[in-house]
Amino acid sequence: MTGPRRQQQLGARLQAVHDFELAATMVAADGETLRYRYAMQQPAFAAVETFDAAGTRERAFIFDGKVLASIDDVAKTITRTDLSTNEEQLLLTLHQVFSPFVIEGWRPPLLRPTGTPKARPTPPPACGFPPPGNNSRAAPSL
Repeated sequence: MTGPRRQQQLGARLQAVHDFELAATMVAADGETLRYRYAMQQPAFAAVETFDAAGTRERAFIFDGKVLASIDDVAKTITRTDLSTNEEQLLLTLHQVFSPFVIEGWRPPLLRPTGTPKARPTPPPACGFPPPGNNSRAAPSL
């Protein structure tokens, strides 16, 4: 399905699906597990944190509507990628980063409905992640 009907369905989805947070454990076929926490706030904030078996955060990916921050706690590095200049690259990168954790409809969309705002300036504090640049509030524990 393509065209106006697809755009209408995507628009309806964005109205129905708002902010949410999910904590889960992935189990691979070989039995390896990965604990993670994911949060999304429409239209353009998403974050995921991965944890080791002891519950210590290993990595985090945070998208604030323009910049994707990749935080590697083990290597003690932060990488910032500005995705605001190329929307095609933005959508593909978000899909690649967040698709292992949640299905389409529960992550930033790969397709944008016409008239959907691209970002809001700062995400509201409804999810457990602090707004970008504000580390004064602790994230909720799992």
